[in-house]
Amino acid sequence: MRVVLRTESEGAAERLCLTARERGERRYIFGSDGAFYAVSIPRKGAPRITRRGELGYRLELDVGKDTDARICTAYGCFDVKVHTLYARTREQGAGLVLECGYILRFDGYDRRNDVTFSAKPLAVSEEDKEGRDEN
Repeated sequence: MRVVLRTESEGAAERLCLTARERGERRYIFGSDGAFYAVSIPRKGAPRITRRGELGYRLELDVGKDTDARICTAYGCFDVKVHTLYARTREQGAGLVLECGYILRFDGYDRRNDVTFSAKPLAVSEEDKEGRDEN
């Protein structure tokens, strides 16, 4: 699978475009430069984004709710609340797109984050293309 993870926060943006493994239905594992991610997009329930490495966290994106998370850095760990504003999933061709926005709340500080994640097959075989053309 080819995945793209785009994050925006307070005017800063980051974009990763990597190859991922699909582990089970709608769960994608990928990483680069010591950072490893797992993105789970269940058909029912809240999407989850996990990161491991020098910066680590596990976010559960349950719309309209505050969920607990722990963010760990080289300087230590701290607890935050994650208030999910929206989480939309849609199929796009043979791929899947997740768009979500959330606010991290800690020590009286709110930080807005927006994330777009997409996953699609690396390539479609010629046999698959022919089968679609006939239908």
